[in-house]
Amino acid sequence: MSGNKMPWNLDADNGEAVEKLLILCDVNDFRKSVGFKECAVKLEANRTTCYREWNPFPNKVEKKKIEEIQKEGCKNFFGKDNCMEKEIFDKCGLEMWKLHKKHYLAMNSATGACKFD
Repeated sequence: MSGNKMPWNLDADNGEAVEKLLILCDVNDFRKSVGFKECAVKLEANRTTCYREWNPFPNKVEKKKIEEIQKEGCKNFFGKDNCMEKEIFDKCGLEMWKLHKKHYLAMNSATGACKFD
């Protein structure tokens, strides 16, 4: 979403905050889309270990556990051994996988939860 021309002038900090908010709204819209809802029903019906354990953005807990939990969440951002790619591809097709990946990486970019090379 970088380079997005907004019709108002914001300082750098506020502009970045608005851009992050727009990314999160875009992810929310994607998750509410008919295509994703149909895919989610298929994933939920299958309930594989990969799907049940997938948690790229774990809830915050005790301060001392946050880094450890977040590190594990980032290591398995798309499930153990990237199993969510196969899950979504097999149940919902390549295009849905590409959209899912795009939106979750954008959300990660907005939240700064994981640092990828």
